[in-house]
Amino acid sequence: MKKTIAFCCLILCFSFSLTMLGQQVTFQKTFGNSRAEESAYAIIQATNNSLYLGGIAQPDTGRSQCLLIKSSLSGEQIWLKQYGYPGYHSFTYSLIQSDSKLLLCGDIKTETGECDAMLICVDTTGQLMWQKSYGIPSLNESLKNIKLLPDGGFIACGFITETRDNDPQNDILVMKFSPNGELIWQQAYGFENNDYADAIEVVDDGYVLTADVKQSSLERNDYDIYVMKIDTAGNLMWDIIVGDELENGCQSATISSSGDFMVVGESTGAEGPAFDLTVVRVNSAGGLVYFKNIPVSGADAGFSIAEFKPDTFLITGYSNSNSKGSNPLDVLLSIIDGQGNELSRDTPTKETFYAAGKAIENGDSQAILIGGFNSVLNGINHTGNGGKLKIYPQPASSRFFIQWPNSLLDGRISLYNTEGGKIWFENLLPSGEVVLPPTLQSGVYLAEIIVKTGVYHQLISIQNPD
Repeated sequence: MKKTIAFCCLILCFSFSLTMLGQQVTFQKTFGNSRAEESAYAIIQATNNSLYLGGIAQPDTGRSQCLLIKSSLSGEQIWLKQYGYPGYHSFTYSLIQSDSKLLLCGDIKTETGECDAMLICVDTTGQLMWQKSYGIPSLNESLKNIKLLPDGGFIACGFITETRDNDPQNDILVMKFSPNGELIWQQAYGFENNDYADAIEVVDDGYVLTADVKQSSLERNDYDIYVMKIDTAGNLMWDIIVGDELENGCQSATISSSGDFMVVGESTGAEGPAFDLTVVRVNSAGGLVYFKNIPVSGADAGFSIAEFKPDTFLITGYSNSNSKGSNPLDVLLSIIDGQGNELSRDTPTKETFYAAGKAIENGDSQAILIGGFNSVLNGINHTGNGGKLKIYPQPASSRFFIQWPNSLLDGRISLYNTEGGKIWFENLLPSGEVVLPPTLQSGVYLAEIIVKTGVYHQLISIQNPD
């Protein structure tokens, strides 16, 4: 019997105490249809008391489109619109509001994997005002996070593919724009191996951003968390690498009311392959305040962090601790104090896969989350699919194929279980054929594809014959 994996946008609103979480879900809404896969990566509560969700719509046939949904504060859909460039896949990863305009940032990709950064500007009714792409020939650029500047311009971060010794690697990319989307400057940062930025914040004298970096000098093949500050012209002011002997990843960050930089993500667990929730605090001078893992019996990953009162933070993500490391994944809600101590946690949804994404505050002791319904995510190195990667057939049994033109040479595929544990890996063949180990059990896995153009993920269903 075939298993079907469905994808759709999820909004979850819940009420909670600032010191103790409860299980009072105010409403839960999903958006999507059977002809496309929809995922939401960004959410804002606009000044007109509406919610806007930004993400990706991937139809069964045709190219991916930028997705924008407007809903009421109670989660009732008002409209759904898609945007993009003819002949390209288009993706949205971040969303902000500027006066009466909404700005979506992401990238556009060709069928052969060439990628340019992208900005789309619409009004609050969804009417397209302008869209622009930015790129250097023969290089790939993508924007993951964007923030509004005091002068009405924008600052964004992501990655750019640079070639060193004939070996393409991703570097951190920062781009600064005028209010009408004209590029003012761009700058690349990073080390010898794969680096990419996850979040950027605006401070009085510049910008602070967090990234995942892999350093060859560490004598190991793992990622660590990188926090850096640049001035308004893009010059490096300070930086710090945070990590341990395990693999560490970051997903989101915020500036605390005291001016410190709070980062949330995950680390591979010391007692096994499962992830532990990770929190990092760096002060305004670049000094490490703390680096903490919060171990549990299963797997936890943090995808968003928000300060709801001074030195009290709400973290959202996923967890399978309740199921002792097996399905399902639940939405994780965790409240920590300023020292990184967990005050309370809750997993308010059961019996299905969830991945909580960004959180925003909505009135007194309420928050609204977005994410994916029936989706599995591995937080570390998660840079998305990019829409051009196809795995078939599904479900697979003894083998499957990866369809990805011109990108399969000198790459590697890894499979992760729902604990986040890496259970198998193998170098990619030019044909795209992947032969699975006969001991692999039936189930849903996350396939991680690492090639020279980046790190990509896609779910795969494995069903062995009885």
